[in-house]
Amino acid sequence: ITTLCNISRVHHLAGEIDASLAANREVLELALVLVGGKKEHPFLIHRLKVEGNILVEAGRLEDAMKTFVEAARRCSEDGRDRMITAMMGGGGGGGGSSSQEDADAGDSSVLSIR
Repeated sequence: ITTLCNISRVHHLAGEIDASLAANREVLELALVLVGGKKEHPFLIHRLKVEGNILVEAGRLEDAMKTFVEAARRCSEDGRDRMITAMMGGGGGGGGSSSQEDADAGDSSVLSIR
């Protein structure tokens, strides 16, 4: 997982958006298996937000919105409220994660079956 996250990040930094998104999709597919199919796992939600941010940077706003909506649907009510607040510009960050947050997302140690 960590390697795939890093591959996605390197492609993103190189401006290779389609390759970055493809690697991130692989992360999502593998992580879903590792967490026993629990789509609401925080790591999966975070990787969806990463994908949405990449799509925004690529100007693919409709795809980005669909991805953010999917991430929000997977959150608990409290998490969904925090995510919507952040996306609307409140709570600091303007909805996007920072480069450091994206880099930290490669830490697969957060993957545990709950």
